[in-house]
Amino acid sequence: MKVLRQRNFAVLYYGQMLSTIGNHLFTLALLWYVLTTTGSRLDVSLAGFAQALPGVAALFTGVFVDRWRKRQTMMVADGLRTVIALALFLLVRTGPAALPPLLLFVLCLELVGTFFRPAASALLPQLVPQDDLPAAAGLFQSSSASAQFVGLVGGGLLIGWVGVPLLFLLNGLTFVASVVGVGLVRVQEPLARRAKSASFLREWLEGMRAIGRSKALLRILAAALVANFALAPLDVLFPVWVRGTLHGPATDLGLLMGALLAGLVAGGLLVGSVAARLDLRAILSATFVLAGLALAALGALPSLPFDMAVGFALGVAAGVASGVLTALMLQKVPAEGRGRIFGALNALSTLATPAGIALAGILAGVPLPLLFAGFGAIAALAGASFFLPLRDDLAAMQA
Repeated sequence: MKVLRQRNFAVLYYGQMLSTIGNHLFTLALLWYVLTTTGSRLDVSLAGFAQALPGVAALFTGVFVDRWRKRQTMMVADGLRTVIALALFLLVRTGPAALPPLLLFVLCLELVGTFFRPAASALLPQLVPQDDLPAAAGLFQSSSASAQFVGLVGGGLLIGWVGVPLLFLLNGLTFVASVVGVGLVRVQEPLARRAKSASFLREWLEGMRAIGRSKALLRILAAALVANFALAPLDVLFPVWVRGTLHGPATDLGLLMGALLAGLVAGGLLVGSVAARLDLRAILSATFVLAGLALAALGALPSLPFDMAVGFALGVAAGVASGVLTALMLQKVPAEGRGRIFGALNALSTLATPAGIALAGILAGVPLPLLFAGFGAIAALAGASFFLPLRDDLAAMQA
């Protein structure tokens, strides 16, 4: 793709892809390690909670990201994550580790990540021309889905071949690759113009008020959160659907999840070419509605081939929508506020995902086809909102 011929973007992209693969391998290895050493589902839940909880901190860490140079922030963050990942490796390599220090290291690892992710999003517009932002955002979306696929498929095999401790070590080495990749980026990045004397609370409130002043940005954020809320229950509903309705083995679940992830990869790759031909708002309207229809159709026919085809279509629509949403914010949000905007989005997404899963659990007595239809309707309504007039008032955030 054309955007990958741009050196700065290419070295950042490949470095981040390796790091993201390491993250997914680590997640699987951590949960497996806790389960096999303690045998407690509660402890596994605590490990998952320790990974998810720090994401809420991104609502506040974005203030610091806006104050600091993004490239340096990313390098320091992944340098710290390298040290923490190596500490985790040393903790587990000699035998079963106590759960409290293990969870403490995991909390620190994920907390540092809340500085890295908004900094990476804020740096992207400085690496590629504005016209290439949709393609760049789509590629990052595609690489994330590819990394998740590698983590799910390869993680289980690698645990059996090399063991959990070496996967912890591999995660640390991928952070080293990320530091090298970011270090190879050459970009002139001035400090933000914000006065250093401004208090943290004042800057945070300014960022939240800036979000509230923009009706366009509020609608974009709302659509992203609604989409996360509607799609999150699939991790819970897919196993129940495959085992309880299709009466299939675990391999069928893998095929269904693989079809969804393959669609996400394809959708991310399509973002650049689609955005070059169509209005971004029209793309969002169509892809959210298509994603909702596909999600609703999942329960229409108890057939694995049918569900795989629909899951792939759902992934394509969701992948395009996610890439376009990111590109739209990158294009419209002023540079001084990107850290707080993307930090807030990451934090709120962290809350939307367990909320969707929790609702699916509360409605456990509802037939699965109705649940698929209900969550599909929620996703489609988020897309339908873009058919309404959308005043491009994001420039008001400069005030």
